[in-house]
Amino acid sequence: MATPFSNIYEKFKGLITDTTHVKYTQLQLEDLFKSYLSRSASLEFRECRKNLDDVDLINNQFNEDLSQMEEWIIAYGMTLSWIEPQIKYNRILRESFKGDSIKEDSHANLIDKLEKLFDRTVIQLDRYKSDYTYDDFKGFDA
Repeated sequence: MATPFSNIYEKFKGLITDTTHVKYTQLQLEDLFKSYLSRSASLEFRECRKNLDDVDLINNQFNEDLSQMEEWIIAYGMTLSWIEPQIKYNRILRESFKGDSIKEDSHANLIDKLEKLFDRTVIQLDRYKSDYTYDDFKGFDA
């Protein structure tokens, strides 16, 4: 009873539209996704009922049997790790184009879209975590 990281990677890849990952080797991509997964599991999904620290890094899996909902929550958390460096990178680019208003405006628009995507992802992730938290709620005893 284990959950391969690849289950979550597939969900994550369905959430993003980034084609720059094709320039990475399989090993580089695995390392990148593993860092996203680690951040998501340890920082974004602390309310998980399963032990997300119990991992097998040789077989690239959680030693717990995660539900589909738990996998999706981790995948959504991974998207935050994917968006943040893009925002930072485009802010740096925008600064380097000071004086070239067309390129500067283009990067400002992209940053605005990325920040809105980040905010929407946080809201969606919070909604899923809330649903997860109250999934077994039976009501208050009178």
